[in-house]
This record gives sequence, C-alpha cells and structure tokens, in this order.
Amino acid sequence: MVNIIQDYIPTSLPTRPQTPLTASYITIHNTDNTTSGANAAAHNRYVRSEDAVKRMVSWHYTVDDKGVYQHLPTDEVGFHASRGNTSSIGVEICMNSDMDDAKGYSNAAKLVAFCIKKLGLTFPGCMKQHHDWSGKNCPSVIRAGAVIDWGAFLNLCEKNIAASKLSDTELLSIDQPAVPEWAPDDAEAVLRSIDEAMDLHQHEEGEQCRGTQDDISMTGSGMSNESTNGKTPFSGEPDARWLTERGTDHDMMLLEDFWYRDPDGKIWQAPSGTIVDGASIPKPLWSTVGSPYTGNYRRASIVHDVACVEAGNDWHKRRAADRMFYYACRSGGCSVLQSIVLYIGVRIGALANRVPVWEAALSQGEVPQIRPSAEQERLLLDFQIIAEKVVALGEPDDANVIQDRTDDAMSEVMMINFAMPPN
Repeated sequence: MVNIIQDYIPTSLPTRPQTPLTASYITIHNTDNTTSGANAAAHNRYVRSEDAVKRMVSWHYTVDDKGVYQHLPTDEVGFHASRGNTSSIGVEICMNSDMDDAKGYSNAAKLVAFCIKKLGLTFPGCMKQHHDWSGKNCPSVIRAGAVIDWGAFLNLCEKNIAASKLSDTELLSIDQPAVPEWAPDDAEAVLRSIDEAMDLHQHEEGEQCRGTQDDISMTGSGMSNESTNGKTPFSGEPDARWLTERGTDHDMMLLEDFWYRDPDGKIWQAPSGTIVDGASIPKPLWSTVGSPYTGNYRRASIVHDVACVEAGNDWHKRRAADRMFYYACRSGGCSVLQSIVLYIGVRIGALANRVPVWEAALSQGEVPQIRPSAEQERLLLDFQIIAEKVVALGEPDDANVIQDRTDDAMSEVMMINFAMPPN
C-alpha cells in the first residue's frame, strides 16, 4: 500500500488560483533532478516556496519510493504542462539518486490507477507525457528507457488498474494524520537543486513552444480585462512617485508592489521600490506609438520594464517578456492593432544592438531636437516598413503568431535572422 500525504499549496499563493479543472488526462513528468534527497518530500516543500511562485509552477502529485505527496486537489488547475494545464493533472516522478527506482515507478503506477478510478478516465487514452503538450523531453527517464520505457510503464499501470477494481485501499491510503517534517541538514542545497532543474525545464520548454508555458489559455481567443478565473489581470493601479531629480522626465519609483497575471497564469512582478522608465520602446518611435506611461499601455510598460531587466541578455526570457507586453497591452485596453504596433516597437528596442544604425539612433540621447537625426529617421522608416508587413497579414490576437510574423518581417527588411539568438 502507498500513502498519499495531502498537503495542499495555500490558496494565498498565485500558483494555486483555484481555477476549476475537469481532467481528461494524466500528464506524467520526471523531475530531472538526480540530487540525493530531492525526493517527494523535498518537492512538496519546493512547491510552496518563493522560487516556485516566481516561476509559476505547480502540479498535483509527486511520487517517489517512499510514497506520494499531493499538492493540489484534482479538480483545480496547476501549472505544469503548457497546453495541458486546463485538461490534465500533473504527476511528477522523482529520480533522485538515492531512490529505489523500481519501487518509485511501482508507486507511480499505483497512483495512476487510483487517479483513473477516482476521475473516471479511460485508459490508455488518458495517459500523456509532458512531451505531448509542449515538445519538451519529459518524462526524460521514461523517454530514454533508462529505468522503464513508456510501454512498460503503461503495462505496469494497467496491472494496477485491474487490481483497483477490487478496492482503492489495495493501492493507496490517504488517511495521514499529519505531514511529516522535512528538515534535512542539506535542505537549502536540495531546494536549490530543484529550482535549477525547474530553470532548465522552463528554458527548454520556452524554446520548444515559445511562450505557451503553464497554460490557462486565452491565447488566440481574444482578450478582456479579466483572466479566466475571474480575477483582474493587474493587481490594481500603480502607485508611484516621479523621480525628477534623476535628470530625466520619465523615471519613477513604485511605492507599492504591482503585478500582472498573463493569460498563461504567470505572475509578472514589479516590487515596491523598483525604478522604471517605461522606455522599452525606442524614443524615435514615440511620435508613432506613444511616449512612456501614456494611453492604455502605461501599466504594461511598468511590468515590461522589470521583466526586461530580469531577462538581461537571455534571448528566450526577453522574447517571453515581449510576448507578455503584448497581452498586458491588450488587458490594459489597447486594441489588437495598437498592441501589435507596440509589440514591434519593443522588439526593435530589444534587437537594436544587432543593427548598427538602430543602435546609433538610440545612443543619441534625449536632448531637444528640431528634427530627427538621419539614424533616427532610418529607424522610424524601418519600423514603418516592418509594421506594415506584419499588419498586412491580418490582426491575430495571439502573441506567438505576431512574434513569428515580426521575426519574418524584420529578417526580410534588415537581412538578419532575428528568429535565432545571436552567436
């Protein structure tokens, strides 16, 4: 018999938004963490940590050779499988080096059988790999056949499904009186290893499916000022103070935390005390798309500023931040056309260092000018040509489609492959 320890993520955390779920599938994952001690108990601690909240990750069960931890009710959405979030429960199978692999996968098969009976699912059609949703190489151990391959795992599940027809208690017990304490001497190192594994997951998945991470999907279906769970996507109105003493006219400091929840459920935070300038769009384009903190994209520009700083030189993270900016513009009230134009503006800002004339235009400061410089006029002309090419293809309310069209248009106009990271 395998014990299920129910220790749900608090509802106060954004990783448990209590979005209703009617699951049709069970999505199988591997933790991709061989660190000794990175077991189910350790992952149970991780899912309620600041790092998990920052990454916006959560799932339903983690299983190892000792038992099972349940982090979410099976009728609530978690953030674990991109497009699969809204139709599946997530099962993470540990792979720590001190786990008895045979026992761990036996426990996982018993858990699958229990869930199939509980949810009334049809086997094997209900079984999904994380790979099926996003192209990510997960569950990596099963896909490699290192311990057990997918066919053998399904056979093991099928045997337990047959046994479950007799009694649930032959498989699992959920009568744990209390959550066991998890406080090993190396707890900090183990938790750090889990977060590093999650970082690897997000980078790989981001490259495979470009921004569909952890989907409560509104992508392509039109945006509104409310998210799918009925909560406003912004934390409210930003409370900030202009910093006129800094020598520019658009620096401001946030006096309270501010955040945006994107259509995938990810929280993009701008903490209190952050200084932002709203200048992700190059100044030469302000006459066309609008200056910082004006119009319906002012809230979007705040969270985008912070996301760009956090992304640094990471190509994938910056692209994700720019996709978020598009949806934040839509949530703020911008039309699809306005949001596309603004998106193209921030992409030019992100890629200016790959085009010498753009970089020169941006380096010419903010001194008053009678007319734009030659470099600035060239930047504006390039922007107009690129925008016309993108808009000519229609106005899809889907940041991934807009991203690809912008990549293609910029690459054609500038004769540089902007769809690939720089060398």
